[in-house]
This record gives sequence, structure tokens and C-alpha cells, in this order.
Amino acid sequence: MTWVREYSWSEHLRVIAPARDRSRIFYCALPFLPKHAEPGDRLYIVYHGHVQGWIEIDKFCHEFFDRNYNHHVGSFVGITGPFHHIHELIPMRGFQGWRYFNGSP
Repeated sequence: MTWVREYSWSEHLRVIAPARDRSRIFYCALPFLPKHAEPGDRLYIVYHGHVQGWIEIDKFCHEFFDRNYNHHVGSFVGITGPFHHIHELIPMRGFQGWRYFNGSP
């Protein structure tokens, strides 16, 4: 589970949109990688105090090159595929570390 800053939800959806057909991977920087997640699991997104939906995890890495060949080093999760909105209100605080539901983040 990760979070999006309160002022940037529409920007977040715009940025991840090219990954929806799985032709691209969008990388999110993280403070650390989860211990109990793997590619194919779901990454749930929290915004404004509620779970908004999920997107599939493609990979975890400590470095990647972006479209402009800039080298990035750190902890990253690569996400791809369509964003699946959740329409019920599930209250959740923003990023407080990794949380797992039924074995998936």
C-alpha cells in the first residue's frame, strides 16, 4: 500500500495512464522495498484518507533508467496495467510502512 500527496491525485492518474496497456512501467520511489510482496501482487493506493484502488506490481528494483536515459538509484516499485478503482470508502492513513492484506500489499 502506498499513498499519493493530497494535492496531486489527478496528476498521479495522468502520469500512470501510459502504463495502463502494459507497454510501459511506471516507477515509484519508496523508502524501502517490502519483504513479503512479489511481481503480480497488487499495490493499493491511498489518497485523502481512503483506499482509491490498486495497480499490479511488475517489479522491484534499486535502479532504473528513464525514457531520457537518466539513471535513478534507490528503492523502486514498477507498476503496470490498468488502475482498478475501488468505489467503496475504505478509510486508511497514508504511508506508514508496508501493510499486507491476505498476503498481498
